[in-house]
Amino acid sequence: MENAQNIIVVHDEYGSMEVEPGLFSNIDLKDKAISSVIVTYGLDDGLYRDIIKDIRMPRLAASLLGGAALAVAGLLLQIFFRNPIVDPYVLGISNGSTFVAALFMLAGLQSGLFGSTPIGRFFAAFTGALAVMAIVLLFAMRVKNASTLLIIGIMIGYFCSAGTGFLMTFADKEAVKGFVIYSMGSFSGFMWNEVVMLALNSLIFFLASILIGKQLNAFLLGEDYAKSMGVNLRLFRIIIILVSSVLTAVVT
Repeated sequence: MENAQNIIVVHDEYGSMEVEPGLFSNIDLKDKAISSVIVTYGLDDGLYRDIIKDIRMPRLAASLLGGAALAVAGLLLQIFFRNPIVDPYVLGISNGSTFVAALFMLAGLQSGLFGSTPIGRFFAAFTGALAVMAIVLLFAMRVKNASTLLIIGIMIGYFCSAGTGFLMTFADKEAVKGFVIYSMGSFSGFMWNEVVMLALNSLIFFLASILIGKQLNAFLLGEDYAKSMGVNLRLFRIIIILVSSVLTAVVT
């Protein structure tokens, strides 16, 4: 700790470096914690708090909620299909979201109510995810075999991907560039109001997944065992797909 007072760490957007304290003779390290000097030197305390509270924390919260939502959705689908490599995107929800977002951004549909604003892109993507979810739910009410439902979801996903690729082929170069950047995903635009929206939607379906925990345990032992334990397999299948699809759609 004695040597710690002989080094000052300066950090900016280009990186970090160590400098001799003689270069900053106006800083009294004896009366300040080293961590305080490292973090706040050159920054107004109010500005520092605003950066942490209004920029860093919303992004951190959004990434935690998004990761948790995808993890829960993936777990539900892995139990449902009894396949450890199934992921939240296997039913085509994300592909449907991307396809409708491509229609919005590449096919000139962004001149409507919301224009080209981020909220317009959000509603376009969420609408696409819900549309694919509705199609999958319709098949889930008629198809008894989970493997068949899995194949249908993959087919829907490839169909939407083909549509997205077709739109990108004939769209304007600048529009395609913006769409590619959008489709890569980022937490950089998240503020607290978006985090609250994500949290409300996610927590509701987190609770729903907890409430069907006993049915999930019974289903792990086979459909016949679950049926003998009084599980309504048709309703159970719909709930699984609904919860996992909405969690995926919210994040996408």
